[in-house]
Amino acid sequence: MKARNKYQEQIVELSYRLPAITKQQMEYANSHIFPLLAYRNKKKGWCIHCGSALAFDPNSKAKYVKCSHCGKRLEIESKSDRKHTFRAYFTVVCTFGGFQVVRHFFCTKKIHKGLAPEYDYCEVVQNWIDSNGKETILARSTIPFTGYYDYWNRNSELSIKSRRGYYSMYASRYDIENTVIYPYVGLLKEVRRNGIVSLKDLDCVPVNKLLSSILSDTQTELLVKHNQNELLIHKIRIGYHHIEALKHPEAIRIACRHRYIVQDATMWLDYLDLLEHFGLDLHNPHYVCPMNLHEAHDRLLIRKNREDAKAKREQDIKEAQKFEKMYKEAKAAFFGIVFGDDKIVISVVQSVSEMAIEGEEMHHCVFTNRYFCKAKSLILSAKDKDGNRIETIEVNLDTFKVIQSRGVCNKNSVYHDRILKLMEDNMHLIIKAA
Repeated sequence: MKARNKYQEQIVELSYRLPAITKQQMEYANSHIFPLLAYRNKKKGWCIHCGSALAFDPNSKAKYVKCSHCGKRLEIESKSDRKHTFRAYFTVVCTFGGFQVVRHFFCTKKIHKGLAPEYDYCEVVQNWIDSNGKETILARSTIPFTGYYDYWNRNSELSIKSRRGYYSMYASRYDIENTVIYPYVGLLKEVRRNGIVSLKDLDCVPVNKLLSSILSDTQTELLVKHNQNELLIHKIRIGYHHIEALKHPEAIRIACRHRYIVQDATMWLDYLDLLEHFGLDLHNPHYVCPMNLHEAHDRLLIRKNREDAKAKREQDIKEAQKFEKMYKEAKAAFFGIVFGDDKIVISVVQSVSEMAIEGEEMHHCVFTNRYFCKAKSLILSAKDKDGNRIETIEVNLDTFKVIQSRGVCNKNSVYHDRILKLMEDNMHLIIKAA
């Protein structure tokens, strides 16, 4: 797209005046962006860096070898390929005309055994960022219908581009990450003032988004100046189309003030959500800066899971109330049955609510699996003389056999055999009521 105003015309004009990639930059890229491999096929092989032939000891199980021609330490891969093509991005960060410029080169290396490698560098994207963080994108066009979102058309010119719609899968085409950055970077004085003096530990996020954010967002500046790299990386990555502010800014300020370095951004932010859920003070460093984040997070998570489970049980019981009438009509004939011995009392479960309590206290699925809806099942509860539940029993009303008798957590109690004997001796009561 053509420049639409004087601001964009200025950037296009400056783009034409940018110097070409230098020999030193290309040499650095050749050594760092392409993998150092040796392809091995039994005794023979070759160096992927320089193309020279290599000899291998057939009995050696070494994972690395040093090339006798270029001196590089190579990782050995078992392959019989005689040629290969590598592609990767290389990024140069500089200043030009009062702008912060991020230049992305699409690099191709073609290597054939016995021949010197061929390199090609094509500049595909330029991110121009002014001192206020406003970004303008110049990029080449892409070839459509290829299945690759970054299949660049090398014959096209660098021109003004805009990011696509909010829901577009191609929105991050011009935010290139996982690239090797040339170590000698030029940064605007405003960028240095706001805390970034090196990109050494921040090369795992799109550089243009980082630099644009540091110039326009105070929270990013806070994270950079207090070495909160994990939070910073998380902040840059979650903003798919634009940089979004992290939740709980007051807690982040407390952590920075107390020099608490967050090592796991995702877990710490989840932990803050749990603190907020339980109404705990997000301005209190005792909560915000736990000595052991994993333990503090897991402790609140267990509490939250119990709360959710209780709410779900209450909801399930509420929904099951509509089956109460049906259950009582279907099983009313058995409600008077009670039998046992000097230690055990067995009786029929007489309501859906009672079955819910049975399942909760015994930690099994008699309620959650809706046994109250099974027409051919009769559920009984075995208790001791003090009313403590021992086992839950299911009887099939077609065969009048005990299908199962389960104690706590579906395990057999010490009275299991005794309960089965009582059921067998008193099964005639159930048959008579049926």
